[in-house]
Amino acid sequence: MTVRETSEYLRMPIPTVYYHVNKGTIPTIKIGGRWRIQRDRLDSEFLNISPQEHSKQREGKKYTDDEFIDSIVNKLVRAIESKLRHGC
Repeated sequence: MTVRETSEYLRMPIPTVYYHVNKGTIPTIKIGGRWRIQRDRLDSEFLNISPQEHSKQREGKKYTDDEFIDSIVNKLVRAIESKLRHGC
């Protein structure tokens, strides 16, 4: 995903995504001078969503849209709090 797509996916401002990219808390690769973020790595490393949860969420088997969004937001908040506690 691009930084803009990541911003929309995480529902956070683009500068905040760049902050995490530069800090290394969002896993990225650079292709052609531009940052790219793999959704699976973002989910597992930044949001701490297991691959099993991710596939269920994508297929819509486990959560409604609101529950899915709440789940991601809660995991995002926990991930950020954890990073802040550990001084990263």
